Amino acid sequence: MTDTSEAEKLQEVRRAWRDADDQYNADILAAAGDPTLTARIEANWWDLFSLWSKRNTAALEKNNAAVAAAYDAAKAANDKVEAGRAAAEKLAKTVAGVAQVVTALGTLFKAVGPKS
Repeated sequence: MTDTSEAEKLQEVRRAWRDADDQYNADILAAAGDPTLTARIEANWWDLFSLWSKRNTAALEKNNAAVAAAYDAAKAANDKVEAGRAAAEKLAKTVAGVAQVVTALGTLFKAVGPKS
């Protein structure tokens, strides 16, 4: 078992809370009216909010095998969320880039005119 500092554990809690809070509106929009997905996004936000208490964060000083395993799982989950958001951002940029190509090609074809 590797002891993880209270600060490292707190950082993972902060990272999850920051992502949920910063991305809340975008996530709700991305849910596109799906009530089940919207409910899960809201539940996640409230669950993370409730974890962010002085009592909970003070307990992060504890270390044992179960704490280490839970920390490792939380860190891995945060890493997956971060990677997923990066992939989604990359996809959004790619789609926007394709849209620019389509616009530019449309302008090109207008400039050369139709072939007879």
